[in-house]
Amino acid sequence: ITYTGRGMELFKGFLIALAVVLPIQLCAFLVLLGLPQAELVVSGTVFLAYALLGQFAVYAGRRYRLTRTSFRGLRLRMTGSAWSYAFRAFGLWILVVLSLGLFYPWATAAMERMKMRNTWYGDVQGDFTGEPIVLFRRGIVLWLIALALPVAGSSQVPLIGA
Repeated sequence: ITYTGRGMELFKGFLIALAVVLPIQLCAFLVLLGLPQAELVVSGTVFLAYALLGQFAVYAGRRYRLTRTSFRGLRLRMTGSAWSYAFRAFGLWILVVLSLGLFYPWATAAMERMKMRNTWYGDVQGDFTGEPIVLFRRGIVLWLIALALPVAGSSQVPLIGA
C-alpha cells in the first residue's frame, strides 16, 4: 500500500475546517451575548450543524485518503457526493435517536453500503454485503439491559418503617 498524500494538503484541510467552525462558534457566541435566554435554541442549532458537518467530514476524509492511496500499482478512488452522504446519514441518525438505538444496525449498514458502493479499486467497484439483523441480534441484549437499568433504578422501593 502506497500513500501519496502530503502534510501540506492535510494542513490546508485543517485550515478549511477551521474556517467553517470559527464563524459558527462566533455567531453562536454573539447571539448568546445578546440573548442569553436563547441558549437552548442556539446550542441545539450548533449541535445539529456540527452533526451534519461531521458526516460530511467522514465522507470527504475517506475520499481524500482513498484518492491518495494505491495498492499494487492500482489507485483507489471514491465517487459520489459528500453532501448527499451527509444528509442521508444525518436522517438515519435521527431515526436511530427516535428509535432509542434500535435502528442503529440498519443505519450503519446503509451508511457503509453507500460508502463502499462509491469506492473503487482500479475499475472494480466496492460492495457491502453485511446483514443488519446479525448486528441487531448481537446488540439487542445490551439494549434491553441499558433500557432496564434506568427503569429499575427509577422504581421507588418503600423503606421499612417509613
